Amino acid sequence: MQPHATDDFPIERRVATHLAATAWDDLPAPSRESALRAILWWLATGLEGVTEANHATLLRYVEQLAGPAEAAILGTSQRTTAELAGLVNGRAGKAWEHEDKYWVDETIGFAVGCCVVPAAIAAAEARGAVSGPALATAVALAIDLEIRLLRPLGLGFVPGQAVANATFTLGTYGAAVAAAKIFSLNADGFLDALGLAHCQACGNFQGQVEGRGVATQAGIAVRNGIAAARMAAVGMPGPRGSLTGRCGLYAMHFPRCTVAADEIVHRLGEDFLNVHLGFKGYPCGVVAHPVIDAVLETRASLNGRPVQSIDVFGATSLAIMASPIDRKRAPASVIEAQFSIPWAAACAIRDGHFSISHYDDAAQRDPELRHLAGLVNVHMRDEANGTVVTLTLSDGTVLESPVITGSRGNPKNPLPTTEIEDILYRAAERLGIRSASARRAVALLREIESLKDCRDLMTLLGDRVA
Repeated sequence: MQPHATDDFPIERRVATHLAATAWDDLPAPSRESALRAILWWLATGLEGVTEANHATLLRYVEQLAGPAEAAILGTSQRTTAELAGLVNGRAGKAWEHEDKYWVDETIGFAVGCCVVPAAIAAAEARGAVSGPALATAVALAIDLEIRLLRPLGLGFVPGQAVANATFTLGTYGAAVAAAKIFSLNADGFLDALGLAHCQACGNFQGQVEGRGVATQAGIAVRNGIAAARMAAVGMPGPRGSLTGRCGLYAMHFPRCTVAADEIVHRLGEDFLNVHLGFKGYPCGVVAHPVIDAVLETRASLNGRPVQSIDVFGATSLAIMASPIDRKRAPASVIEAQFSIPWAAACAIRDGHFSISHYDDAAQRDPELRHLAGLVNVHMRDEANGTVVTLTLSDGTVLESPVITGSRGNPKNPLPTTEIEDILYRAAERLGIRSASARRAVALLREIESLKDCRDLMTLLGDRVA
């Protein structure tokens, strides 16, 4: 069969060639380090997610399906197919809204590793005897490409500008790239994997609107990405214009955006954009993070005095967690609380921190937290540069925070690796995973160049006390 004229997609071809050819030795040291932190972060926050209520619901679905025991469900000794492990594990890493972020500006971020890392690990387990450097290379390349796919959109991916949720839509492509690299596909194989990912890519904001089903989309993206890579590995062809074609990624999912496609390959193989990944300081929607930081900066001056009103001033990007304000002040579910600036501010004011414990039933019913959330007003304007919080006290005193422009976890204000390790240790303890095994898993990551088989990580992190 003669090729069609439309088969010539130079950007897709260049991307595929780069992905197939790039190896661990080609990655600069900062890219390697960022990949290791992304793996550690997902393992830590994925273990956190195993405790979320609907995790068990998804496990019941998986247990109904037959298949070879290829890959582990994180935090357990249970094994299933790579695709189903990716479904469960992908959701776990997003369950508490405590994932990584690529910050597009000071308040808006885009999650990447929550789809990439579980896909790479499940594929590595299915293939077997995949080394630590091979795993980290797949993670680095897939995160780099996802960020490259996002950049041409500017802020065109945010709610109100787009209906497609870029985290999950682009996450399908990222998961496919990570798995395809683990399976050692050549350039044509990567083209097919991207095309087959395009056939399945989806993601929307309806979950945030209704307060249900958000994290499950991450699992679906991981499952579909692994399936795309596996189909490509056995020779299944996919469309070649998956990114820039007339019906490709941008035309289908982001039709309002004017995209300069050449930006995808700008300095490809020279700049590895995974170095810009950050890790959330708090388990909630990222636009609330500068609000929490501002509250914590101001709280020290309260000295036990009662608060009369809480005013948040910032950019219009706060709207996803501030509107409609009456609903955001009284979240009716865990997901609604995860995307509520009033809830985040209330918890930070009262308790001096914000953690997954603030999603417990007792916390959500707490009358004091409900009262404080009801005092929050959010004021937004396009030209705002940074976020400020003022606390008006019952005695008339007004406390004003400094302007927050780089919240905790932002690459400008990064979390130390030791703090990420501590998140993993605490999550492992809650699950009853042996402390020695959790610490051994972290030690293997620290010495990743010596790790011979990635399956060791999942085995150690499934080692629960009987």
